[in-house]
Amino acid sequence: MPAHHGDGGTAAALGEGDRAVAGVLDQALVSEFADGLGDGGGGYADAFGEQFGRHLFLRPFLSGPDHLQIILGDRGERSYRRGAARRGLQLASGCDVSFTGHVLELRHTWPDSHIPPRAEPGFHLRFTVGKRWVPSACAARHRSSARRGLKSSPTAAPIRLATVQRWRSLDEVPADWGRCVLTIGVFDGVHRGHAQLISRAVKSAAARGVPSVLMTFDPHPMEVVRPGSHPAQLSTLTRRAELVEELGVDVFCVMPFTQEFMKLTPARYVHDLLVERLHVAEVVVGDNFTFGKKAAGTVATMRELGARFGFEVDGVKLVGEHAVTFSSTYIRACVDAGDMAAAAEALGRPHRVEGVVVHGDGRGRQLGYPTANVAPPMHAAVPADGVYAGWFTVLGPGPTIGTVTPGERAMAAISVGTNPTFSGRARTVEAYVLDGEADLYGQHVAVDFVEHVRGQRKFESVDELIVTMGRDVETARKMLQAAEGH
Repeated sequence: MPAHHGDGGTAAALGEGDRAVAGVLDQALVSEFADGLGDGGGGYADAFGEQFGRHLFLRPFLSGPDHLQIILGDRGERSYRRGAARRGLQLASGCDVSFTGHVLELRHTWPDSHIPPRAEPGFHLRFTVGKRWVPSACAARHRSSARRGLKSSPTAAPIRLATVQRWRSLDEVPADWGRCVLTIGVFDGVHRGHAQLISRAVKSAAARGVPSVLMTFDPHPMEVVRPGSHPAQLSTLTRRAELVEELGVDVFCVMPFTQEFMKLTPARYVHDLLVERLHVAEVVVGDNFTFGKKAAGTVATMRELGARFGFEVDGVKLVGEHAVTFSSTYIRACVDAGDMAAAAEALGRPHRVEGVVVHGDGRGRQLGYPTANVAPPMHAAVPADGVYAGWFTVLGPGPTIGTVTPGERAMAAISVGTNPTFSGRARTVEAYVLDGEADLYGQHVAVDFVEHVRGQRKFESVDELIVTMGRDVETARKMLQAAEGH
């Protein structure tokens, strides 16, 4: 782009006076640019492109810091900015690199036998530190490192953004965004395996002194790849964001999973998203991670591309216990079977179903056990039919409703099923709050399933049902008290 372009920053200001062309040194484009020159691209003769692209540009600067900007002087340029504090470095025959404060200069003189036709006898490049995004707490340290042309130190002080950011696409990436550590996945449920993976990314980001970013997808990729095959959802996007933020993630990024996104090749996926937009310094993924069109990319593919574009890849072994690997698929199977203890062990907490309290038949109130009829979102992973002990919470801030305070959990006996005693057909989730009374219609609530009490039954009489409900409530109370260590 022209040297006076607004994005040129300091580099443009220097280059404009030298009739130069300025651009941002983008790790994602370095290889393509160099390869193109090597093939005679850019209007230069092949000898120029081969020497410049393959020997001078690609190797020395592919792993350089992402916050450099590049000035390519026109072929008639001869002048330099020089200073007293300079040091030289010989990179290749005829190629000299020098540093003057925050300005880096490269000059190459062609051997007589390699001067391309009609070319000048030499050329030079000038680099200068440009603006990069850094949290204010570390701005001074980054400025110091940038002036020296250094990468983030592995012993850098841990940092966090002032507030956790939530992006709905990469269009929300700040214009001055620097490097980051990225972890990628659906992360449905944010189970113990996910937690280990995310924590590893957060620790690596802190060590590097850069933000941590978690990228997830909406809708679930399976719904786009094979419409109608959306798996049961262990957590809503909002819940997922809350859970990963508790693990220390700086940015929660939701990528719209579209037909176009699905068709990205592994190389374009990495180049366009990870390198060009997010400027990743490291990618942390599970060792079974796949990406790109037809899931053709693997961790090995990511490592190959990382070596090309200048970022590291950490493939993390999946977590498990008792010969069981923790995964969202495994947890869905536990929930579907009503085994809430096993689901909680893998999740690291009870399985939650959220929803809005809606009007039902009002039969619970008639029986002496008024229930909150919770309407979960589409695709929610609702446990098998039966009665459960669990916790009931009204989500969000607000005044106390009857005896229920928003944000504070209460003991509950929860019924899931079709109410066969009354020949019901619709499957419902109904929660009876123990020792509480409130008008909860319209409230957004969460039901955490702790333990299975019994399966669904059809009773011969209403009286038998009422007696059983009383026993269920006391069983649920004892289970929850035991879970709390009382």
